[in-house]
Amino acid sequence: IHFMGIGGCGVSGLALMAMKKGHSVSGCDISESPYYKMVSDKGVTCFKGHSKDHLEGVDILVKSTAVSNDHPEVMCAKEKGIEVYNRGTFLAKILSENEVIGIAGSHGKPTTSWMTYYLLKRSGIDPSIYAGGKSNGITNINGGDPVIVELDESDGTIFEMNTDILTVNNLEFEHVD
Repeated sequence: IHFMGIGGCGVSGLALMAMKKGHSVSGCDISESPYYKMVSDKGVTCFKGHSKDHLEGVDILVKSTAVSNDHPEVMCAKEKGIEVYNRGTFLAKILSENEVIGIAGSHGKPTTSWMTYYLLKRSGIDPSIYAGGKSNGITNINGGDPVIVELDESDGTIFEMNTDILTVNNLEFEHVD
């Protein structure tokens, strides 16, 4: 699985989740962010910049929502018959067999996600978390079930996620596009 935008918080965590589930993972981004370095340090093959050469031996391409569908690397993947997923769609797919606690709403999703993680952890449960932001310098922990997921409504993929428990913090008129 090749991840475009691996230097971002969301895609980097998803790449590590896929790797923990036994997938061979690579990724690329236009710059070397702290997230890029983190996944590289954990054994993910990372490329600076974008290239069609990254697609050799790839079965699935997962792209950040910041990467357009007409990006040359994405277009090449489609021409080669490689499955292409947006980050949120792939997240729902890879977690389809897991117990999922979804955290949604206009504000406070990262905070509520991390609070839920720590409450479960202190209760003797070894959960995973896929959320924006960091807690104590940590981002996206791959433990066991349940998986606490910060649900991003901005791209519509929130409706693809099946959750066992859903928390909606609040609702406001935002991301109307």
